[in-house]
Amino acid sequence: MITVDAAGRIRLSREASRGAGFRPGQKLAVVSEGGNSFRIQSAAKTAKSVDSARYSVEQDGRIRVSKTAVRNLGVKSRRKNMTADVQKGSIVVTM
Repeated sequence: MITVDAAGRIRLSREASRGAGFRPGQKLAVVSEGGNSFRIQSAAKTAKSVDSARYSVEQDGRIRVSKTAVRNLGVKSRRKNMTADVQKGSIVVTM
């Protein structure tokens, strides 16, 4: 469900994306959950005043988040044993 590509981006599978109800091209916001977690949710449901990174669901249905964006949000990054909690409307990634 979660992998890291050669460029160091965190990739979430199309199954996770679909499970959250996201569709290709949809605008997303990545926000810190504090500590070593971040939430991916609809950008339309995220206030512009909230510190976030903005992404779109790729045409293949996957979501890719850069390591720089995660670091800039203050999330403590551990690349091993990442988990994703898929819920309707959001995905929480714990690193």
